[in-house]
Amino acid sequence: MNQIKDLLKQNEVKETNLNPSNIPKMINSISELEYGECCFCKEECNPHSQACGRCMRNGPINFDS
Repeated sequence: MNQIKDLLKQNEVKETNLNPSNIPKMINSISELEYGECCFCKEECNPHSQACGRCMRNGPINFDS
């Protein structure tokens, strides 16, 4: 039981850790974001995905018809 309490104490967030200078810098500009290309509609999407959200939800758009 003491081991669990010790682990909980180690993982507590301290007020000093909430200082903005301690927070890792995030991407501030949309131009710095990465974009991939949807395999179906060729629109921008997450570079780690093969399809954009629209094609994932509704199925690929058929441009041939």
